[in-house]
Parts: sequence; C-alpha cells; structure tokens
Amino acid sequence: MTRWSALPGAAVAGWLLATLPLLLAGAWHPVPVVLLGLSGAGAAGWVVVRHVPSGSVEAPWPDVPSGSDEAPWPRWAVWLLLAVAAGTAVLGAATHSEQVIVVRDGGTYANSARWLAAHGSMEIPGRLAAFGGPSPELNLDSPGFFEVGDDVVPQFMPGLPMLLAPGWWLGGWTGLLVTPGLLMGLAVLAFGGLVGRLVGPPMAPLGAGVLAAAFPVLDVARQTLSEGASMLLLLSGLSLLVLAADARSRRLAMLAGLVLGSACLVRIDALREVLLLVAVLGWWALRRRHVAGSAGAGLAAGAGLAVGRRHVAGSAGAGLAVATVASVVAAFLVSRPYLEEIRGSVLPLLAALALGSLLTLVVVAVARRRGSTPRGLGPRWAAVAGVVTVGVLLVLALRPLLLTARQPASKATKDIARLQRFEGIRVDGARTYSEHSLSWVSWWLGWPLVGLAVVTAGWVVWRAASGRRPGLGAVVTVLLGSAVMTLARPAITPDHPWADRRLVPTVLPAFALLAVVGLAELLRLAASRDVGRRGRALLAAFGVALLLGPALVASASLALERTEVGQRAALQRVCRALPADAAVLFVDVEPRSQWLQAIRGECGVPVASLLRPSAERVDDVAARTWAAGYTPVLASADDGAGILALDDGAVQVVDLVTRQHGRTLTHRPTRTWQLRNRLWIAVPPR
Repeated sequence: MTRWSALPGAAVAGWLLATLPLLLAGAWHPVPVVLLGLSGAGAAGWVVVRHVPSGSVEAPWPDVPSGSDEAPWPRWAVWLLLAVAAGTAVLGAATHSEQVIVVRDGGTYANSARWLAAHGSMEIPGRLAAFGGPSPELNLDSPGFFEVGDDVVPQFMPGLPMLLAPGWWLGGWTGLLVTPGLLMGLAVLAFGGLVGRLVGPPMAPLGAGVLAAAFPVLDVARQTLSEGASMLLLLSGLSLLVLAADARSRRLAMLAGLVLGSACLVRIDALREVLLLVAVLGWWALRRRHVAGSAGAGLAAGAGLAVGRRHVAGSAGAGLAVATVASVVAAFLVSRPYLEEIRGSVLPLLAALALGSLLTLVVVAVARRRGSTPRGLGPRWAAVAGVVTVGVLLVLALRPLLLTARQPASKATKDIARLQRFEGIRVDGARTYSEHSLSWVSWWLGWPLVGLAVVTAGWVVWRAASGRRPGLGAVVTVLLGSAVMTLARPAITPDHPWADRRLVPTVLPAFALLAVVGLAELLRLAASRDVGRRGRALLAAFGVALLLGPALVASASLALERTEVGQRAALQRVCRALPADAAVLFVDVEPRSQWLQAIRGECGVPVASLLRPSAERVDDVAARTWAAGYTPVLASADDGAGILALDDGAVQVVDLVTRQHGRTLTHRPTRTWQLRNRLWIAVPPR
C-alpha cells in the first residue's frame, strides 16, 4: 500500500515535467500533451513500482516481531484508507465551486486553465486592434491577470492550470472544476501512506481521516486553488524520499527530488520546503546516507525542468544550488509581474535559500574532509533541540498576548476595515491578525490535537537529533519547519475561511502527523505497561475521538455548502447575448472588472476596459471599434447607473444571487454569505 499511495504524486510530477516544454513552446495541445504526459507519468510510475519496497515501516509496529522491518497492511486498514481518500474526492467533486467570474484566486486558476486548454499557451492576446489599436485610455488587466505590452499574462505559476486543463478536454467546465477534488483525494491517500510508513499501517486511516475532516482541506478540494496539488507533490515526494533512504535506491531518490522540485511549478511558496530539504539532505550527507546526493540532484532537476532547462545531475549541494536559481527563473519566465508583485516575500526567502545552501555545502565538505560522520547531536544538544521546538510553538500560541501584527497600507486594508465595521470591532485596516495563526489551526483541528502535536514535536525532534527515527525526523523537519514559517507570516488577507488555505500544504499535515505519532506512542506505552486489552481499546477509542471529533464538528456546518453556483450559466448567457463580432468595452468606474478574462476566454471576443470613462471617451473608442469592423458592446458590472448614463438602451443580462464563503476576521466561519453578480451591456449607435 505504501507503494500505491506514493504512485499518484510521482505520476503527476512526471506529467508536469514531461509536458512543460510544450507549454514553454506555446504548443500545449491535447495530442502531444497526452503522449508526452502519459510517457512521463508512466516512467515515474515504473520507478515507483520497480524500486519501492512493499510493506515496510521505519519503526516496527508492536504486532511485528522484534527486528523485523516488514509490517503487512491489514486489509481493513487498506480499505478504510481508500474509503477516506475516495470520500474526499467524491465530496470535493460533488460540492465543487462554480467560480468562473474572477472574484479571487479560484477564478484566476479556472480561467487560466480554460484558456490553456483551448489555446495551448498561457499568453493571452489583447487584440487591441479591435478597438482601433492601442490607446492610453484602454486597459487590459483585471484581477488575477496582468497587462504586459499588448498581451495578458495570468498571475500565478502554470502547474495547476496544466493539471486542470485535461479536465476541460474531458468534460468542459464540469471536468475542470471537479479535478481539484480528485487531486485532494490523491493527496489524502499520499498522506495516509506516509503515516502508515512512519507510524504503522493501523494508524494510516486515522491520519488520513483527521486531515480530510479539516474544513480547509475540504474547501481546497472543491475550489481551483494550488494548495491541493502542492500538498500531493510534497507528501508523495517526502514518502518517496524516506523509502529511498531505507532502500538505498538512487533512482528512487532521484525521483523523490523530481517530485519535490516540481512543486515549485505549482506553488512558488514551495521554495520554503526546498530550503528545509537542503538542511535534511545536508544532515544525511554528514551521516553518509547513501541517497543524499541523488535526492539533491533530483530536486535540482525538478526545479530546473520547470523552466525548460536541461536535466541537472550532480551532488546534493550543487543540485540544490541549481534548484534555487531555477525556481527564480521559473517564476520570472511564467509570470514576471507576479514575481515583482510578491518580491517582498520571495527575495528574503531566496536569500535564505542561497545562504543555507552555501552553508550546507561548506559544513558537509569540511566534515567529510575531517572524516567525521556524526550519528546525532549528543544527548544534551538533542534535548535542547526538542525543548527549543516546543518553545517556538508555544511562542506562536502566546503571540496574541505579546504583539499586534500590522502591515503597510495596501489594497487589502480597505477590505479589512470594511469587514471590521461589519463585525463591530475596532477599525484598523492595517491589522493582519497573523498573531492568531495558531488559533486558526485550533478552529479546525481543536486545541487537544494541537496540544498533543506540540508535545510530540519536541519528542520527535529529540529522537531525530539523537540519531533515531531519521525518516520521521526528516519529514517533520520539512513539514513542521514550513508550518512554523507559514504561521509566523501567513501573508494573506486575513478573512476566513479564505486565509485558512495557507494551512493546507504543510500546517495541517504537520499537526495531523504529529498528533497521530503522539497517540501511537501512547498506545505503545500502554501496551508495554500491560494495561490490558480493554484498557488499550478504551485509550484508542478516546484518542480517535480526541483527534477526529473537533475537526468533524468544526467542519459540519460548511462541509456540504456550495459556492458561486450559477456563475457558469450566467457567463454562457452573456456569450449568447453578444454579437458574433463583438468587442466588449467595460465602462465601470473601477476598470479592473472581474468579468474581463471570463468573457475573453469563454466568449472568444476582444475585451478591454476604459480608464476614467466619460461620454466623450466612450464615443471615441466606439467609433474606432466600428471602423475596425467590430461591433462595440459597452459593459458594466456595477448597479447600472454608470452605463445607463452613457447609453439609455442598456439591458441587464445577468442578475445572479448566489452564495460565497463568509469573511470573518476574529472567529471561525460557520455559514456562507450572499453574493450578487450583475452585468449590463449596451450597443452604442454607429
């Protein structure tokens, strides 16, 4: 089962890396993509099937004879884990969001994938010639899409659109929008396999259940967001890395690096996990673990191929240095404006990654020159490491008593102030509420699980620093280290459940894994103290209820809710209302209308917005549009007053009342809010 749980993530990475050259060449079309993608996925799958040892766990479960490294998966554990993963996928698909109007990132990814599936490229022509040519008054960009010259570029990395586009080929909007549910189901399966590998097969369904029950995971499963695919690649890569270390398989280590490195193609924040992996591979190199060099080379190759570069193979240090540079180039080539927009977050991370890689290379080189191969830090320093880990987590929990986090004025401050007025709390739009980030985790998992995870984190770090449980120590280092960085600075508009998507790739898996490890150790301790079968059963039942209960209760009110339902039909209604030769000009006071890319992609017509709209400017652009051979169509997504002032023949083609997620700042959301989408159009006279 360990082998099969890691297989989907490896196949996804193989698909991404094999088809990326087609994307960069602007030739991402169905036939070549399917041929290359299936070849890449098949090659990755072959390595997994061929080299992953079946059924082993790092530390024997109590039922396994002493000295054995083989733990058979009980049939009930296999079927229960599969049921949890399948249930996650089915629930995500059945409750999928229909956000195709770009309200937030889900709409950006959906429209990017829809364009990629139909046109084979991420570059979107602006077609300004339809409006009489470029003009300082015309604007092409919109939420999630940047204007670059005469073209439009999506905001984010292309990995998720590359995974969503085949869904469009298979089933149109429905196929595209249900794909995140499938990816999340596979991610839950990968997590269960990782838990079974590190803790024991009987604990795998519980770990998967805890993760799947957390509402942020369920929410990402039904929205076109990058966190689900990123979590799948990260958990599969970590599982393969641990398996490669125990099997001493260089090919498997190379594949693990490729899977982990390809996460940068989906989510630029995956550079954090790369930074932590540098430390893990450096430590393994010091201990002369056989796969450190291969894993580092694989990681570098994954990030290098993400920008169309040649496969890079070499030592762990050299490979990781290339991975750092390749990640920057990936973001630069795919969406330079996005990289510039988030440079305040990316540049410090890149600096830390470069410094950490260099320091690791130096330390490993010096240690090997001296011939020192430490097994661990020694009892005293290992204990210090465990205490420091617990201390860091306690500081995160106590931050609300110590500071009030704020940010410089930005576009988000007005939204935050508006929400503060709505909730009746003190208005301070500069608040980020990031000091409460650990409380966000407790909203969805419960404080008992968080407390158990914190204590277990200290124990795991102490054991790993002492030279025991290296696989578990490596996984916890990457997951918990990234989780701490995420909790320290979530870097997201702090309304919920929107902000809780930050918890999905590493925070929730880290706490779920640590809690399951803690429960397993308590059960082992009870078995060694001979408390009796009934006592162990009661302890197990109490532990399962403690871990699963709070998550199920917290998610219950929102688990079956759907959002943005009806937007697909509304968008198609707009297309039917437009002339075949339409050129749509938005005349909203706010020119960055949420409809621009949706209409451009779905209806196949030129779309732009008018800066500082006035009757004279509208008449001028309309006249030039007529002259270019197109029918100008004025559009407005506001209350209609503006467009009616420009053209009294305007008609309302969309007046959709649907639901969206609540937007709370200081408490866990429990209900959805009403959302109204409107659109007016008018055709001015010649």
